[in-house]
Amino acid sequence: DLHRVDRRQRQMCIRDSIKAVIRSVSDEVKALNEGDEIYYDRHAGHTIEFDKEQYTVIKIQDIVVVL
Repeated sequence: DLHRVDRRQRQMCIRDSIKAVIRSVSDEVKALNEGDEIYYDRHAGHTIEFDKEQYTVIKIQDIVVVL
């Protein structure tokens, strides 16, 4: 079963990821909400600066775990 991942693989996915809190979500994304905690691939996205704060913009397929 391709959807089944053993414990070691899950730990590797999280270890190679970055934890974040969602600040804003596109209207087209239904599965995520503002304030959700996620882990995403550390090589994903790009950083922008807005009002002297830095944000990382990522694609939904780069999210590893939603808490």
